[in-house]
Amino acid sequence: MNHSNQSGKILRFGATVMLTTSIIFRPAQDAMAKNEDLTPDTTEQAFWTTSCVAAVRVEAVRKDGGDRDHFALEMIQSISEGAGKPPRELPASRFWFGLERSDWPKVVPGDVLLIFYDHSSPRCMVVAEKIQGDHARHPQVAPLVRIAAIRAAGEPIAALREGALDGEKTVAAYCLKRLLAKHSQQIPAEFVPRLRKQAGDEAIAPKVRLLSIRLAAYVAAGGDAAIAAEEERRWLCASIRDSKSCELLQLLPLARRLWELPPHRRENVEFLTALVTDQKLRTAVRAAAADTLPYEQAFCFTSPDALSDEVLRALVSLLDDDDSYLRALGAGHVKRVCIQSSHRELCRRYFVASRAAIEKRLAAERDESARFHLKAHLESIDQTVRQGP
Repeated sequence: MNHSNQSGKILRFGATVMLTTSIIFRPAQDAMAKNEDLTPDTTEQAFWTTSCVAAVRVEAVRKDGGDRDHFALEMIQSISEGAGKPPRELPASRFWFGLERSDWPKVVPGDVLLIFYDHSSPRCMVVAEKIQGDHARHPQVAPLVRIAAIRAAGEPIAALREGALDGEKTVAAYCLKRLLAKHSQQIPAEFVPRLRKQAGDEAIAPKVRLLSIRLAAYVAAGGDAAIAAEEERRWLCASIRDSKSCELLQLLPLARRLWELPPHRRENVEFLTALVTDQKLRTAVRAAAADTLPYEQAFCFTSPDALSDEVLRALVSLLDDDDSYLRALGAGHVKRVCIQSSHRELCRRYFVASRAAIEKRLAAERDESARFHLKAHLESIDQTVRQGP
């Protein structure tokens, strides 16, 4: 059963798969130079204890002596506790609206911004989002107000339990994390089926699903971490294998979570390589499984062993898949294995095997996008080998 019709959707997400979030505000000059993702993780306790959130109105946009824009700001709503007022005026260069500068909005007087900032560090960036319409009803603002209210009330367990099953992913993730950190021993057994039901719903954000099953497993195990980890592992394997999702981003967090549990390298490699090579499964399932394999938790780059060979065979098999997306993906992962190996003799062996497999596929490939990726990976392998391991 081929699912190549799903590949376009997966490829469109390819550029954002590896993005991470940060709750640390960087000095403005450093952040701009490195083009870091400064998106704060508002589901973390650390964010709320170190950062400030507010809605502000831009009163004016002024020029300084060097013809640089400055924003004059008026506080509309302070969302986080003890936020204090942001500076009345800040240079536009201090504001960060996302990784893609070409998508940054033009800010004019009257605009409303949701801002995240470190009030104690005046040189840090201000993460901002332009708000359209009523800021109080904005989908980014309302969850933050809800979390702030729960925190202001002292995080009562009843409010956290209610929030943990909230349909809004930010509120649910925050409350689940707080229950795991503070109240896991106080959760009644009858709450577990509701958590498991939430974890099983593929329409829910992966972060919320993972936190839900983690809490459910821990409560069901009576606080025994080892038993809870085994239940979570079983759930992860079943949820990945049997997924009906066509979205790679829905499955990647589940596949990566497998490697965060107590070491089961052999079991993980055998399970994931079986998914990669099973053409009856959905493209997203096989792609998510393959994504976790060309890394050190699965492949021993310093001294590759039998499991490492199993990983490489599974990735090479993708080069002959019916799905052009998986063919290109397989070539990329084979290249990574080849160029990451630090064992000189084995690196040459993997180079020969990898190059031959990609060349063979390239000779038969008719999909232009796949040909482009295959050629690029082949050139990267050749360049790496010329430089030496």
